[in-house]
Amino acid sequence: MINAILVLLLSLLCFCQATTYTFGKNCSVDLERIHDHADIFVKYDGEQLHETCNDMSFSGFDEDNPGDEYRVCVTPEYYEDPDCAVTVTYRNSFRGSPLKTYNCDSKPDSRYCGNGKDFLFIDVKLLAVITRYVRFKLKVEAEMTFNYNSFVAAVVGGVIGGFLIICIVIGVIIFLTCKRKRSQRQVLNPANQTEHEVL
Repeated sequence: MINAILVLLLSLLCFCQATTYTFGKNCSVDLERIHDHADIFVKYDGEQLHETCNDMSFSGFDEDNPGDEYRVCVTPEYYEDPDCAVTVTYRNSFRGSPLKTYNCDSKPDSRYCGNGKDFLFIDVKLLAVITRYVRFKLKVEAEMTFNYNSFVAAVVGGVIGGFLIICIVIGVIIFLTCKRKRSQRQVLNPANQTEHEVL
């Protein structure tokens, strides 16, 4: 009993733990799989970036439920770039066309979600040598767009429900047919009934 409670508490702690990746420090965030129970943050604190460490990419995927589908969404926590020193670009592939581009003039102020099962790449490009005043933090989430288990349950429920309805309809038809035959016998044989009653 105590072991079960400890396992539950540890799983809740892991469930609530957020992961933060920092541009310039975490250079290997490549097609990171996230699902709707993960809290992922991406941030930049004005450090110098190398060309090999200026992008991160994410895909929505849950290993426990591989039939589910997700889209990746990004919500800004804060964005400060007083010297217009960087641009932040969202793409759906490594060198794909920009989906959204942000800078000091067009700061990210609302949630952005990619399409369907697309990947989401976040690129940071330095426009100035001095970037120490640039700070931003983005929350990266996976939003479920298709729940495989619910779909299967709906199909199975529909098949079972349809079968039950067919059985009920057949039962009603049989009942009405038998009732009609009994009433027809009584109508066809009323004389026989009176003869038997007289005798």
